[in-house]
Amino acid sequence: MKTWMRVAAVLTLLVTLYTIYTRDWLSSNVTRPINMNTASFQHMRNISSSSDKLKSNHERFEQSETDNHTPKTNNPEVKTNFLFIKTHKTGSSTLGTTFYLYGIRHKLNFVVKPFKNLLRLTTEVIPGLLPPRSGESWNIQTQHCVFNPELQHKVLPKSTTFYTTVLRHPVSRFLSAFTFYGIEQRMQESCVSNCTFDDLVNRFIAQSCRNMTPAQAQLNPECWPIYSSTRDLGWGTFKHSVVGMNITDQADAFIAMLDTEMDLVMITERIDESLVVLKHYMNWNMSDIVYISQKVSGKKVNREISQMTRDKISYFMFIEDCLYRHFNNVLDQHIDELGKDRIQSEVEQFRVYRDSFQNECIAKCPKCSEELDQSRNIERGVTDSPECEFLLFNEFKFNSAVISDLRLSEGDTDLNYRYHASNVVKYLKDIIERIRLKN
Repeated sequence: MKTWMRVAAVLTLLVTLYTIYTRDWLSSNVTRPINMNTASFQHMRNISSSSDKLKSNHERFEQSETDNHTPKTNNPEVKTNFLFIKTHKTGSSTLGTTFYLYGIRHKLNFVVKPFKNLLRLTTEVIPGLLPPRSGESWNIQTQHCVFNPELQHKVLPKSTTFYTTVLRHPVSRFLSAFTFYGIEQRMQESCVSNCTFDDLVNRFIAQSCRNMTPAQAQLNPECWPIYSSTRDLGWGTFKHSVVGMNITDQADAFIAMLDTEMDLVMITERIDESLVVLKHYMNWNMSDIVYISQKVSGKKVNREISQMTRDKISYFMFIEDCLYRHFNNVLDQHIDELGKDRIQSEVEQFRVYRDSFQNECIAKCPKCSEELDQSRNIERGVTDSPECEFLLFNEFKFNSAVISDLRLSEGDTDLNYRYHASNVVKYLKDIIERIRLKN
C-alpha cells in the first residue's frame, strides 16, 4: 500500500512539473508579443487601413456621380472626374498626355491656370483658373500642381473625383533626375580627373547634403532632386503638422494622409498593371489608357553605382522610400481585390494592344516624335489619326496653353488674355480640333 502511495505521489509531481513547463513554454513562444519597432507596426497598420479603404473606394465609385459633377459620356458608369498629381521623373508626362487625350476626347473641363505650365493652387488663385463651361463644373486636372488636399477638394471634390498619382523607385528616380536636370554634367565639369558616374553622384551628395540627417535633407533646396516627389505630393505644407516627430513617425503620418487622399497610387515599374487597375475603377476602355513613352533620355552613359552609393541615396530619401514600399504593397492589394488572374490576363492583352497601336502610329506619322523648332513652320504631315499625333508629340508643357486657347475661343468667359500662339501651339490646337471632330 505504501509503495502504491509513493508511486502516486511521484506521478502527481511529474504531472505538476509538466503542467508548469508547458504553461511557461506557451507563454514564451506563443503569447509573447512580437518585437516590432514603431515603423514596422505603423507600416502594418497602414497596410491594414489601406485594405479597408479599398472596400470603401469600391463602394464610392460604384455610385453614380451626382449634382453638377455628372458623367460627360453617354455611359453613366464611366467615371470622368479625375485628378492626376504629376511627380517629377516618374513617367508622369507620358501618363499626363494620355489623360489629356482622354479629357479632350470627352470634351471635359480642365483645371488649368491659363497659359501657365505650373498650376499653383492658393485660395486667391482659384478664381483665376480657367472657368468650366456655363452650367458645368471642372472634371479633370493633369497640369503640374503641388498637392494640397484642402485646396484641391474645393476644385475637384473628393466625394466625386478619383485621385491618383505615380511613384518610381527612389534610387532610379534620383539617378534619372541627376542626369536630366544637368547635375551630372555640372559635377563632371568640376571633376579634376576621370570620374565615374558613381564618383559624380557621391560628389553631389557630399557637396549638397553633407552633415545632414534625412529630415534636414528633405528641407534643403540644394538637395531638391532627392525629395522632389515628396514635394510634389505636398510635403512642403504637410511638414508643419509633424514638427517635433522623428523622421519615422513623420513618414508614417505622411503615408497615412496620402493613403486617405489617393484612390490609387500607380507604380512606374508596374505601369501596365497600374493602368489596368485604373481602367477598372474608372470603367474606361483600353484605348483610354494607351500611351507612348516620352522624355526618355537619349544619353548613353555607364550609370552603374555601388551598393554603398545606393544605400546612401536611400538614406537621404527615407520618406520617399517609405512611400514607395508602402504603395507598391497597396497596388498588390488592389490587384488581389480585382482578381490576380483577371488583371494579369488584361495586362497581357493591353501590352499587345499598346504595341500594335504604337507601331501603327509611328508608321502613320514617322516625323511626329521629332524635336520641333518653335520659330519655324511645322511640316510634319497630317494623318488620319490625330490621337497618334497627340501622343507622339512630346511637348506636355504646351497642353495648358492649347487648352486655354481653345476654351477662351468658345466665347462664354469674361477672362481676357492677350496671347500670341506659337507654331507649336497652333499645331497642337489643330490636332485637338480634329480629335474632337472624331468623337
